[in-house]
Amino acid sequence: MEEVSLRELIEVLLKWKWMIAILTIVAVLTSGVLSFFVLAPTYEARATLWVNLPNLKIRDEAATSLTAIVESLAQNWQMSMESYKFIARNPVVLNQVISKLQLDPGKYDVESLQKAITIEAPKDTNLLRVIVRSDDPKLAQQLANTVAEEFVTYVNSENRKLLSTSTEVLKVQVTKEEEELNAAMDRYKQFLSQPRGVAEIQQEIEAKTKLLTEFKSRTVTNQVELESNIRGLEEARARLKQTPDKLVTSKSLSDDPFLQEVVRERLQAKPEEAALVNMRSEEINPTYINLEQKINDFNLRVTQLKAEEKAVQEAIKATRQELEGLQVELAQKQAEQDKLLTKINQLRGNYNLLSSKYEESRIAGSLERSDTQISVAAPAMEPKHPVAPRKMLNVAIAGVLGVMVSVFLAYFLEYWRTSAPATNAAGGRTASS
Repeated sequence: MEEVSLRELIEVLLKWKWMIAILTIVAVLTSGVLSFFVLAPTYEARATLWVNLPNLKIRDEAATSLTAIVESLAQNWQMSMESYKFIARNPVVLNQVISKLQLDPGKYDVESLQKAITIEAPKDTNLLRVIVRSDDPKLAQQLANTVAEEFVTYVNSENRKLLSTSTEVLKVQVTKEEEELNAAMDRYKQFLSQPRGVAEIQQEIEAKTKLLTEFKSRTVTNQVELESNIRGLEEARARLKQTPDKLVTSKSLSDDPFLQEVVRERLQAKPEEAALVNMRSEEINPTYINLEQKINDFNLRVTQLKAEEKAVQEAIKATRQELEGLQVELAQKQAEQDKLLTKINQLRGNYNLLSSKYEESRIAGSLERSDTQISVAAPAMEPKHPVAPRKMLNVAIAGVLGVMVSVFLAYFLEYWRTSAPATNAAGGRTASS
């Protein structure tokens, strides 16, 4: 490969300088003629809208479905900025624009207006920008303002319709919730009017519990007394074994003159002989009798205490069974009551929520106010200067392109000329070095 020096490149440019200059001038003149005399100027009008975006919050999963439904009914028509951009160019709005401005249907239709209208949403703002391009500055201003006005009217009209519909839906739902609440209250009243209610069963349970406590206390007392009587019985029996049932006494007649005289007369014995006679007598031991009586009393009391203990245990068992039955009945009654109260509280909460939202919607409707979500922030002004064509920019671009094309053409022609095959004396061709 042959090396190409910078000098050779410059020489090529100098050699073809007039062609480069002529082509560049022609491109500049052509661009100038088209920009200044052929292309019609295009004007741009801008109208700015302010959008009141609702504060959409991500709901907790624990939130009730009814709350979400009511909020969706009570809130206005909520759309994103992209939705607004689409709605602003829909056929309904544009047909209203054509009708209001009395545009020529043959020249302006929905499709042509959609091409002429651009909707922008600046980042991190609540603004919409309606941009209209036209060769007529006055028409561009009218189109931008009319599109903005009709778009605002359309959105707010839909909001009012939705508010009216939501109010009617809330009214019907409030009536339904009120009827269900009244029915639930009637069921609760019927439940309270039953002969054995929760309060009565609770009183019976308290009485049975108190009675059971008394039985247990009596059992403890009887047990202590029974043990005491058993110990006393054992002690009495031990003493009885050591106590004789009879008392034997020996007595001399000399100790009793009266008996001595009686014996002497009957036995016809001398006084000295009668005095030597001894008398032996036996009598019941009162201590023995007292111990037997005491043992009998202990036995009787022990028997009574055991019988009473048995009766108390049976009463405890019966009372416990009754108490268990009452507790089961109370649990059933309590569950039924809790169910009714839960239903009533739920219905009351639903009714209050719906009533509140219904009143808000009704008042908003009576005030002919629908919490406008969109309004015109800045109307379009009539543009004074066209935005297209950009004449000087077009001329500059044409000049740059002319230079680039002509330089490329110069190098191409020089290459074509120098690389052409040479003709020798014999009529043949040889490649040039």
